Amino acid sequence: MEKIVNTIKEHKSKILKIFYITFFTIYVIKPIAFDVKLYLGEAYQANLIGSFPINLFEAWEHKLILNRLIFYLLSQITNLFVSAENVVIFEMIVKFIYGIISILIIKIFSKQTKEFFEKYKISDKMVFFILYLVLMCSRNIF
Repeated sequence: MEKIVNTIKEHKSKILKIFYITFFTIYVIKPIAFDVKLYLGEAYQANLIGSFPINLFEAWEHKLILNRLIFYLLSQITNLFVSAENVVIFEMIVKFIYGIISILIIKIFSKQTKEFFEKYKISDKMVFFILYLVLMCSRNIF
């Protein structure tokens, strides 16, 4: 048992990289939640009814402008790589872009709050790890 623990400690960074890549891959592959599909559909329709930024006001009924803008931008960036008609690949690329942006935000947050969490003996790597798990394992986020 001690040998296993020592091996894990010795290869901790490699194990964490494999863990991060595995969870990110699963996150990108799993289907998008239904409400997000609606937002992406509305972003698709926004292009059909007018030009930016007026189409953001005309395509959605109840969502706030920032939500409209985020999904519109995600849709437009993804359209650079694949057409929205290829739904499965389109959704994966949207989730990939969203996931990368989210991971960067988590990384910045964990570095910026390092001093705060050190008071409680929590490292910035642990903060990143916990927030990463929350992001990758929560079906309701995206």
